[in-house]
Amino acid sequence: MREGVNPGMASGPLGPTLNHRIIIPIYIPETTGYFSRALEVLDLCLASLRKTVQGRAAVSLVINGACPECRALVERESGGGWIDRTVFNSVNVGRVNAMVAEARSAHEALITLADADALFREGWLQAVEQLFAAFPECGFAAPLPHPVMYRRHALSTLFGAWVGGLLSEAKVVDDADLDRFARSTANPDCFGPVDRASQVIVRRNGYTACVGAGHFVCTLRYEAVRTLRPMPTPQIMGPPANERLDLPPDMYGFWRLSTTKAYVDHMGNVPEPWMGDLVKRLPEPDVAPGGSAEIAPYRQPVASALDWAIRRRVGDLLGRRLARKRRLCAARGEGRS
Repeated sequence: MREGVNPGMASGPLGPTLNHRIIIPIYIPETTGYFSRALEVLDLCLASLRKTVQGRAAVSLVINGACPECRALVERESGGGWIDRTVFNSVNVGRVNAMVAEARSAHEALITLADADALFREGWLQAVEQLFAAFPECGFAAPLPHPVMYRRHALSTLFGAWVGGLLSEAKVVDDADLDRFARSTANPDCFGPVDRASQVIVRRNGYTACVGAGHFVCTLRYEAVRTLRPMPTPQIMGPPANERLDLPPDMYGFWRLSTTKAYVDHMGNVPEPWMGDLVKRLPEPDVAPGGSAEIAPYRQPVASALDWAIRRRVGDLLGRRLARKRRLCAARGEGRS
């Protein structure tokens, strides 16, 4: 039987909470073959994350079945006090399943989902939060541009931006940013002449964002996370599983945007010397715990009230028309602004 009164009953209100959470799933089952340098990559990822977000955002690590060396590395980082939650799954439940389960239990206004081979650059957190402030219709964003993605799961964005007179094209992304990402995927030609010549963008009050975003690192509003299905997918990873993450926000009318500059790099499974040099140059964080910025509230686009079938059809037509224009301009060697 209980004796006395639980001290928690007499405690005051909870202290200040952060407004942004970063969730990273980790799968390193061994340290041989494909995973022979995975611990080095993870170490760089976590070091860059700590230096760029400590004090400004909460961090969750979800381990999807791990070798002893991986568990030791994660426990060492958790012992440093900057990681808010560490979840150990005994088996691999899948990349998207792990992220969505943790995201749906979060309460922060913004929730970033990132792979464990992401290398974070200084200012990425502020840049993505600024994007949501400039475009409060946005519910899905990335801190790196991916010009090919303007037609993929961004049909509500194309439709809403066109209705609002914000849709245009311009050369706003540096080729060097595209080159770094392309090389990291072992597909140096993933961005063709059309994607490099111009990008599909939205502009408002002097701020520019690219239409579309990848999901290698992506940030969702709390409201957009609520649209994700609670039931897991049977796939470990790949396109069928990714649909669970990508499609619902578009169906519910959330805009999908990305920054015009690459604030995050993809390391793959082979770290290179410049990656370690970048982490060493990152300044140590000087923000006290609880220093999270206020997040601009979500503004539902008027156009999202229309049926999804209408938005999808019109958005697809706009995307096709933009594709034709961009191909013609690239063939003529013209940029657009």
